[in-house]
Amino acid sequence: MFKYLSHVPFDHLDMQGVLHHSRHLLHVEAAAHAFFLHLMEAERFDPSRYPDQCCVVHKLSIDYLEPLRGVGPIELHLCPLSMRACSMNTAFELRSCDGAHIYSRGQREICRVDLLTLRPCLWSESYASRLRRWLAGD
Repeated sequence: MFKYLSHVPFDHLDMQGVLHHSRHLLHVEAAAHAFFLHLMEAERFDPSRYPDQCCVVHKLSIDYLEPLRGVGPIELHLCPLSMRACSMNTAFELRSCDGAHIYSRGQREICRVDLLTLRPCLWSESYASRLRRWLAGD
């Protein structure tokens, strides 16, 4: 499992002081970006240098379990579930840092695409082997 620490700022809250539903996904995307950089040992987001970073979200599901109230730190847990030739499915949870609350959970499936054509293409062998090791728990 990959853990990512994030922070809920005031402007992500709705009029009731609750994290707006759309903002959950911004935190998920930031965590997914950090996971990609970690897995690829990439210095930054640069699809021309790291072509496996060129992906689009294919499917996304989220269940909102409990309101997240107020400003403060949160933790995101990402767990890659599966990899296919050009896609990857990851489960996620947005939690309190102490683990006492799970605010939302879901799954995010991405598809690797060619940088020029934007058509689905295979993961590089380098990325696929790193992800296979991660999926195996190594």
